[in-house]
Amino acid sequence: MKDETIRLAVKDFQIQAKSIKSYVITLLVFIAIFLIMSPKQYQMAFSMAALVTLYRFINSTMYEDEKNNTLRLIDSLPVGRETVVRARYLSTGILAAVMIIVLGAVSFIADRTYAGASAALTICTFLVYIIAMSVYMPVGFKLGYLKAVNINRFVFIGIFILFGSISMLIGSLGTRQGVSLTESTIVLLDNTSPALITAVFAVVTLVLYIVSMKVSVVFYKKRELF
Repeated sequence: MKDETIRLAVKDFQIQAKSIKSYVITLLVFIAIFLIMSPKQYQMAFSMAALVTLYRFINSTMYEDEKNNTLRLIDSLPVGRETVVRARYLSTGILAAVMIIVLGAVSFIADRTYAGASAALTICTFLVYIIAMSVYMPVGFKLGYLKAVNINRFVFIGIFILFGSISMLIGSLGTRQGVSLTESTIVLLDNTSPALITAVFAVVTLVLYIVSMKVSVVFYKKRELF
């Protein structure tokens, strides 16, 4: 069972291999636009760029599986549907873990004054996005790619507009008051325990991610593929 899960998880990454250049270009353009809108909100820019990557990864794997009828083929093999779900959560979890490490390192280097607190803020923001993905994935397993993406496209466009507006507002208020909400949050984190707060966020996110997987298994087992 574990071997099948790993093989299916590897398949998800193989699907993405041909799109690496596109991923890099998209992320660079996204970060550039976001930083132009709000230069001082780089923590949010990094975390949202990671969100775009994760969201695209999930959608691409779902789309390719449905377009090529891969799910029907796998369903005809002696591989349980629970294995399919676990494999998708494994591949997505690995990508999320790698991005958390990258985000933490980049934020740590970018802010030498409050390195630990800045990294904690960036990582915790991204963990919130992972929780949002944990809500999205069961919808994908229940309805399929086309229906799920149409529903969530509007949701994430709204999230992008909302966070973009908040960042611009924070930047504007920071210019007037001499300090932004992000800077205040970083100082607060630095005065408490960035590592502890990040660890608590990570544990909560992991628990919700596992619950999401359990829900996806239930939905996918009941889904009609043929």
